[in-house]
Amino acid sequence: MLLETALLRAPLIHIKAQRWSEAIARYRTVLRAMESSATQTLRLTFARQLAEVLLRKMCQVLRFLLLI
Repeated sequence: MLLETALLRAPLIHIKAQRWSEAIARYRTVLRAMESSATQTLRLTFARQLAEVLLRKMCQVLRFLLLI
C-alpha cells in the first residue's frame, strides 16, 4: 500500500509544480513497468489519471491558441 501511494503521488507532485512533461513521463514509465494481473487496478488508475492530465493540458494549449 505504501508503494502504491508513493507511485500515485509522484506524478501529482510534478503536476502541482507545473512540470507536465515530467508527470506524463512518470505515468508512462510506471504503466510500462507494471504487467501483472495483481496490479490491474493500479494500472487502471494510472491510465485514467494520465488521460486526465493529457486532456487538461490539451485544453490549456487550445485555449492559448484561440487567444492568439
